[in-house]
Amino acid sequence: MNLKLMLLVSGAFCICAEDPPDIEIFPRNEVVVRKENTLICFINNFFPPKINITWTKNDEIVSTEDPFTQTVSNSDGLFHVFSYLNFVPKDGDNYSCTVEHAALEQPKTRFWDLEGEEHKKISGSGPAVFCGIAVTLGLFGIAAGTFFFVKGQKHHSNLY
Repeated sequence: MNLKLMLLVSGAFCICAEDPPDIEIFPRNEVVVRKENTLICFINNFFPPKINITWTKNDEIVSTEDPFTQTVSNSDGLFHVFSYLNFVPKDGDNYSCTVEHAALEQPKTRFWDLEGEEHKKISGSGPAVFCGIAVTLGLFGIAAGTFFFVKGQKHHSNLY
């Protein structure tokens, strides 16, 4: 982060430089083909608060129902804003959220499409599968350890 802060004698902070935004794009609800949903473009950690947001569908500019976007101040003096686009997901459609801001040399764009969302769902199940396998192997290990412990106790008692 290239944010430069200057501590004043009064203890207040002064934002002294422009800070470029972080941008994320994601659906509000789990995506179901041909079922209405909302894409959210979350723009965070930027200064100054003036920002321009543009949505596209298949490289065509689309308007949002509420083009007014209210920036909100973060506790660190930077700003964030949410922009929403209602949509009906279909195979082959791709969407983007483009941000223009004084701290950016050129507009910054984030993309979303149904294919990428499906990939996230598949790769998102990896940790759950890994955890399931680890728990199963752990239970087998405990069972084997218990078996050998009991068998060892019987063998040990037969020696005396």
